[in-house]
Amino acid sequence: MKLNTIPWANIEEWKEANNSIYKIIDLHKKRLNEIFELSLKIKSSYESIFPMMDSLCYETCLHCPDPCCISAKIWFDYKDLLFLNLSACENYKPENFGLALTLSQPISNLNNMCRYLNPQKGCTLSRIFRPFICTWYLCPAQKSNLRKKDKFITERFFSSLEFIRSARKQLEEEMISISGV
Repeated sequence: MKLNTIPWANIEEWKEANNSIYKIIDLHKKRLNEIFELSLKIKSSYESIFPMMDSLCYETCLHCPDPCCISAKIWFDYKDLLFLNLSACENYKPENFGLALTLSQPISNLNNMCRYLNPQKGCTLSRIFRPFICTWYLCPAQKSNLRKKDKFITERFFSSLEFIRSARKQLEEEMISISGV
């Protein structure tokens, strides 16, 4: 299936999507302890791979003649929104919800370049707030550099990525099951 439009591309749709997630979280918060814990595990796994991602980007992106971020057509998906909203729920306090509302889709249509790209400094979003595709996608140069690194480190890196991928899917499935959405 190929998308012709970006989900929640305008700010009203973006706010509505995030407000809906917030309302579901708030309505079911007493039943979401396992989901909150899973989002914290995802966050921890993300943070464990950021040094490697930073290293790979430093080694490749600064010198790349055709940076992926310029041509990539990326956006936040439902799992990204769930993670952003749930991981912002420090101690599950309502005043900490809504983190994703401060963002917007990286592109509003398929002709745009990512709004978070700064040509001199790269992505203006901290890694934890980027769409997951920005974390798991490795260009050929990054894959080549990764193969040159210690085998244990690369195995741990890919293991963390796989955990994040499967845990995000589990997060979505459990949230849908609990909320009935």
